[in-house]
Amino acid sequence: MCEMVVMGLDLSLTSTGLVVLSPELMLKSKAIKSKENAERRLIDIKEQIEREILEYEPALVVLEGYAMLANGRITALAELGGVVKASLYVRKQPFIVVPPARVKKFATGKGSTSKDEVRLWVYKRWGVELKTNDEIDAYVLAQIGLSYLGCPVQCKAQQEVIDDLLKAYPKRGDTCESAG
Repeated sequence: MCEMVVMGLDLSLTSTGLVVLSPELMLKSKAIKSKENAERRLIDIKEQIEREILEYEPALVVLEGYAMLANGRITALAELGGVVKASLYVRKQPFIVVPPARVKKFATGKGSTSKDEVRLWVYKRWGVELKTNDEIDAYVLAQIGLSYLGCPVQCKAQQEVIDDLLKAYPKRGDTCESAG
């Protein structure tokens, strides 16, 4: 069964959503912010994430993939993603990356929908309200992680997302190698 903790991360330079879930409860939800600039901001966000990983020791970290229409910020977001993925890899922290359309499909049943729809469906499916859309996305990512590791799904669309992830990231037993 599913007796572990997972972490969902919706990476952003302005407000990274972080949610830590167990099958029974939400252990943490926060928006990580940094007042630093340039490369120091990347390090600051990475270090905040590392502190949460040390505290909660998640079995899996689930990251949202890049949106291809990130309004010209894709380079900066990719830099943050690379810094965080490298940190996870060095720590031997298992992680997977879920495309944004799959995150939306897991939450709403449709791969193309608004942030407000995702927020509404998170409330309908799980009874959860959070402060920011970044935390909402991180919550869905953490739910995906629980299902990827064996917790039950609620509908066919969710099972399709998990099946796709299992093809992209076959489970690797008890190794600590990155799944990403």
